[in-house]
Amino acid sequence: MSPLAKELKPNLIEQEKNLFKELDKAIDEMEQGQAISLNESIARIREKLEIHEV
Repeated sequence: MSPLAKELKPNLIEQEKNLFKELDKAIDEMEQGQAISLNESIARIREKLEIHEV
């Protein structure tokens, strides 16, 4: 594994943990009937993409 890959790997693992945490939260909210509209969902996703420069 290259030095750059070794350097980036811990950050990617942390990002994956955060992603699954957010997904679990969203599933819990849906199960509790706290679902949001499609447009609101898309707006939130776009906001997150801008924040993380994806």
